[in-house]
Amino acid sequence: MYPLLKKMILASHGNGWEKFFTGLEYGIKHRTHDCRKCGDCAMLERGYICPMSQCPKQQRNGPCGGSFNGWCEVYPNERKCIYVRAYERLKYNNKESKLGEGYIRPCDWDLYETSSWYNFYAGKDWQGFLDSGD
Repeated sequence: MYPLLKKMILASHGNGWEKFFTGLEYGIKHRTHDCRKCGDCAMLERGYICPMSQCPKQQRNGPCGGSFNGWCEVYPNERKCIYVRAYERLKYNNKESKLGEGYIRPCDWDLYETSSWYNFYAGKDWQGFLDSGD
């Protein structure tokens, strides 16, 4: 599906369909993952838990170091650290090693309120930097 989706998304840039895809993406991701429309999505690598909305410190590469016994430092005994939740979710599917694969660059705030789907296919998001060798 990648080549077809890439062609559709990139063809939509600069016309009315771009707005449609951006709205569709945000509508789905906001309802299901509390998406904050950062435009530089890292949910797939984090067990479909958004580090930008679920982590008070917006940590994209692992726990902040303040978590204790699996609890978030900011919400102790109220909220589990998102990396504990992501590990549990990925372990259930035997994919827990994904958490240690690679570094996710800090969010590119120039992409804020743009479509992360478009940015992914256009090579603008953090994964595009991986592909370009930067």
